[in-house]
Amino acid sequence: MAINSAPNQESFTETNVSSEVDRILKSVNVNGFIKNDTSIPAKQAEGQTSTKALPEQTTDSPKTNGTTAHAQDIPPVTSILASWISSAEPDLLTPSLRSQLQECILDFIAVTASGAKIAPSSEPILKGLLNFTHSQSMPEGKGCTVATQGPNWPPHYAALLNATYGHSLDFDDTHAVSSLHAGVTAIAAALAEAEYQLRNTSNSITPDALLLSILLGYETTIRIGIALSTSSYSRGFHNTSTAGIFGAVAVISSLRRLSPDTITNAFGLAGSKAAGSMQYLANGSHNKRLHPGFAAHDAFLCVSLASTGVIGASKIIEGDLGLLQAYTDRDRHTVDYARLTSNLGSKWEFEDSALKPYAGCRMTHSFIELADHLGHSLRDGKWADKGAKSTENIRKIRCTMPKANNILVGQRTPNKVHPENIVDAQFSCYYQVANAVVYGGTHDMAAYDRLHDEQVRAMCEKIECAVDESMKGMSGRMDVFLEDSNGEVVEVVRREMNEPLGERSHPFVREKVEEKFMGCMAPVYGEGRSREIMRVVDGIGKEGEGEGEEGSLLKLMDLVARPED
Repeated sequence: MAINSAPNQESFTETNVSSEVDRILKSVNVNGFIKNDTSIPAKQAEGQTSTKALPEQTTDSPKTNGTTAHAQDIPPVTSILASWISSAEPDLLTPSLRSQLQECILDFIAVTASGAKIAPSSEPILKGLLNFTHSQSMPEGKGCTVATQGPNWPPHYAALLNATYGHSLDFDDTHAVSSLHAGVTAIAAALAEAEYQLRNTSNSITPDALLLSILLGYETTIRIGIALSTSSYSRGFHNTSTAGIFGAVAVISSLRRLSPDTITNAFGLAGSKAAGSMQYLANGSHNKRLHPGFAAHDAFLCVSLASTGVIGASKIIEGDLGLLQAYTDRDRHTVDYARLTSNLGSKWEFEDSALKPYAGCRMTHSFIELADHLGHSLRDGKWADKGAKSTENIRKIRCTMPKANNILVGQRTPNKVHPENIVDAQFSCYYQVANAVVYGGTHDMAAYDRLHDEQVRAMCEKIECAVDESMKGMSGRMDVFLEDSNGEVVEVVRREMNEPLGERSHPFVREKVEEKFMGCMAPVYGEGRSREIMRVVDGIGKEGEGEGEEGSLLKLMDLVARPED
């Protein structure tokens, strides 16, 4: 499933170092990659401390939409979102939104099928679910499809497994500002609900209705995730699932055309199911794989209960004891409620979603790119005239990142410096950088075959991580100290990247989307059926089309049901 692509030097800035440390540290170009040609003396740079004392976290003045926010000023977020979801129509789908949704569906199917087949967690999770349900299935032709596992699953279990498989390689799309994976819950819930209705009711679920529901799911998840912010991590919550259940409720509610009151009640119930513990980081557990699966599954339960008159908690998102009070360390009065509730249907946070080129935590992706190019440069002899001829001439690599990212990928703990399982390796800046320097940043799972590779483990020992609180998002800065055969530091190279591959300023173009798709799909379904699946999804994404075979959801689900013999 490899994608062979030469590193793109235009995507980052490299500085060969000789002076003016302070000016470099302050020269952040917030509109793109840092553009400067300054340098740091080798000995001065090496002498910088690798970490610094972090001040207590502070919050901005409590303002909402330009005014000081008091409890009575907080808008009715839950009911605003519910009303919008209930009234949204397919005319919201612009050509650019259709195209992006199409690529997101393609990507989801690819990483789900691949995750189902090769993720170590997939087989025990499937066995556990079958034991729990006692092989519960629906009548032939009435149930829903799980990728590679066949038809006739109840919709809530189909959503659970597809969302879990879709997240099992950590290869599914992300959103930087909300720091979560929105598509895995939205698309899994949409495919299950739409397939169930098409097989069991007279409802006509058009491709446009499907796309709209997915769009609403993304937007709901992302906006709530932005409001939760990365401070939810320090409280121990995983935004992908705590926000994702609300997005999945939005998807199902849209396809069922539910009233605002019913959606509000479903949201209220979802508040008691929203979960996802970050404690999975302690031992690389399978909890993380299941988080979006649990969220999608529980969304079906909450919508079903609300549809029969079960009353959910009011103001579940914004209330005194609601989501924004309980699931994040920030003061809920400082939330940007305008961003959470304004311009719904005209300003799409979804458009900043990014497909992932590497199967690892998004917070490591800038460093993977930078390290990949560093390794290529060394092997190509860029610094050979100074005696630095290979990766063995690296004395030290310092990776500097935002504070929130350091919590997840930069802590110097044994399971990050020398991870023993895939999850730990995916959340280790040390491992990801070491592997990319030594072997290159491959767009597949090959990196995780090297957990005990001696060269990678030796390189991990040379890496340190630091925090710069002025840095944001998924940005990364790498200082590389090169030495000659006598052990003298002969060059210090600084490389910086504000946005990794896949973000708007550094796009993952359609050609690469298809390469990733085929790399994941061909080993599972064969090249011919994989290309047929791509044609069907392309049909679903086209305006005014999708009624025929190319755009048929049922055709799509039949194609992904079983792997190639």
